[in-house]
Amino acid sequence: PISDVLLANFSVLPEVVTPNGDGINDLIEIGYDVTNIARLSPITVRIYDLSGRMIRKLVEEEVVSGRFKTQWDGLDNHGSLVSPGHYPIVLSLEAGTGTVREIQLARIAY
Repeated sequence: PISDVLLANFSVLPEVVTPNGDGINDLIEIGYDVTNIARLSPITVRIYDLSGRMIRKLVEEEVVSGRFKTQWDGLDNHGSLVSPGHYPIVLSLEAGTGTVREIQLARIAY
């Protein structure tokens, strides 16, 4: 491998979304690259509220190196819109060398 980085280019765009169904900034696009992984390895993308409670599980799968994207529509696991505020998005990869985590913030406004 060129580097020992396993997760790269983790992005959450746009910085603020308004998931009100008007077709403008209704979705957050979450992108990330997995590098230096040749065997299937578990990866998750989960969204939490600021108290640490998981409100949405977006991704739970096994991957090898590649470029990945997913979207969040501002809904929790029960299909309800979340309240306005800041939501940590946690990307976690379990590799043979241990677990790697990255965190970005999603911002919801109405």
